[in-house]
Amino acid sequence: AGHTGYTGVTGYTGPRGLIGTGGALGHFGKFYYNNTKTINSGDSFSIPFTTVNSNGINLNSDTSEVKIMFDGIYNINYSFQFYYPTEDNLDLNYSIRIMKNNSFINATRNYTVHGSFESYGDSKSLTNLEQFNAGDIIKIIVYNTSTNNSKLKILTDNVIVNGISYGAILSIDQIMYTQL
Repeated sequence: AGHTGYTGVTGYTGPRGLIGTGGALGHFGKFYYNNTKTINSGDSFSIPFTTVNSNGINLNSDTSEVKIMFDGIYNINYSFQFYYPTEDNLDLNYSIRIMKNNSFINATRNYTVHGSFESYGDSKSLTNLEQFNAGDIIKIIVYNTSTNNSKLKILTDNVIVNGISYGAILSIDQIMYTQL
């Protein structure tokens, strides 16, 4: 066998392609609720959301149901604005729960507001990581667990973004392995 010949001249470089659009690597959903709602003792309220922006996470026709379209680990963040009309000096007990496919996940938060003759507002928020499969449904539910006729209000007067008042904000973001 003979020796290998020399390498020829390298050809010219072809034209560059167009620059692609930027954007999110993972799936996400940003939602809000912008109504004032009173929740009486013993009642619950599934939050009906409106979409701000989403990719791979959608609202069902029942807008309190958020549908995850792709498998993955997701970061769930919510923030609520509450008003405690405690002029009657009653203690108020309530919880915020996340339901996945009609079962509660381990992300329930319970709160007690002690009676007062002055009403005031407050905000509550949570961040939770959860594994989802394509087609999973989540709901955010507020329960007034009081037994003494106290009232809880989701209030829209305190948080204004781009001219819209929000009583609740929900953000769901897929955690990507490419995020280091």
